[in-house]
Order: sequence, then structure tokens, then C-alpha cells
Amino acid sequence: MNGPIAQLVALAFHGNGFLSGILSTDFLTHNSTAQFCESVRFVRFEKSWFGTGKQSEVLVADSPDTWFAYLRKKKAEQLLVRWQATKDPKAPDRRLAGFIGGGGSWILVIRFANGQFELWQARWEVGDQKRKDRKIWRVTYGCVSSGKVPPPPTISLVSASAELKNALLEILQFSIRKKCDGYMQCFERALKSLAGEKDSEAFHRDLFPGNIAPAVVAI
Repeated sequence: MNGPIAQLVALAFHGNGFLSGILSTDFLTHNSTAQFCESVRFVRFEKSWFGTGKQSEVLVADSPDTWFAYLRKKKAEQLLVRWQATKDPKAPDRRLAGFIGGGGSWILVIRFANGQFELWQARWEVGDQKRKDRKIWRVTYGCVSSGKVPPPPTISLVSASAELKNALLEILQFSIRKKCDGYMQCFERALKSLAGEKDSEAFHRDLFPGNIAPAVVAI
């Protein structure tokens, strides 16, 4: 799974867990989606006082855990994930999905009790590439929009699982016809995991806090 997408999804699930009373256990240190991150910060943007049109970043949280607490204090009710296609014919999303920042735009949507919404987007930057612990990524989530924007559509987990299963079956059959052995195994493992079997080789097994999956997902 693409690292930035995995982390954004994990933040949504753990954030919802925090808001419902399931406290995170140091996300930055222990969650697999942050294992190669030196830092994960959260900022807001403010315009310069000098009329230059430039924006400065104002830190609101220096870690995911403090950001969850910040959102609860602001009476956030739910975190959702939104994906938007780039619609660039020269660089289609399907070709760039495996690269940092590629495959469309993935956004965290925060819904507040007063009907307001905020959209947060990530920026991944390389820090010290010589670190022995390989924590080379400096991640910054910025609030790129706020107001009463339309909420993202949601679908039930049952419906999402059914759609994913159909897609996996189709791509598995394609890989069998093309004799793509390595990919065949990946899709077969994915189908087994979707059916509830534990995958000992799964890379991110801590996307949900306390192994509690959401009832609905954003699209």
C-alpha cells in the first residue's frame, strides 16, 4: 500500500477512535505508517501582514496525538477520507499511484459539531537520508480549506467490501491469464484478508485503533 495513503487512512481511523474514547498509544512512535517518519506535524496557513500574498505556516500540533486532542477540543465529530482525481491525460492517476504524491489527491475531511468542515492535505519531504533508523520523512498536514463545504459521500463498509472483492476477482483473473505469478499471490492474499483470514505478511496491521473497523468509509 502507498505509504502516504496508508498513513492518511490510519490517521482517520485513529482520530475517530480518539474522539470516541479509544486513546492512541503514541501514533508517531508505534504506528507502522509512521515508522519511517522523523516528524508528523499539523499546520494552518496565515497570510503575511506585509501584503506580499505569501502564507506562513502556524503549527497547531507537533504530533498526531496532540492533533487528535486539538480536534476534540474544537468539537470535531468525525474524520473522513476523500479522494479526488487529477484528470491529467498526460499523467493518469493509475500510472502515478505508486509514487509519493501520485494517484490523485487524498484528503482528510474533518466534520465539526457546528456543521463546519476542514480539509487537510499532506506534504511529504525528505530529511536526513543517512539516519540509521531510516526515519527520513518529514510530513506536514496543512488545513487547505474550511467552511461549510458539502460533506463527502459515504458508503457502508459492506458495500465497500463488496466492490473491492469484485475488483480483486477481476484483476486476479487478469493476472492469471497473463501469468503474473507474483501479482496473483498478492491478489489471492487480499481476497483471503477481505474474507477475514489473518495475513501474517501484511505490512500495516494497525490501521484501526484496537482492531475496530469503521462502519462507513468516505469515497
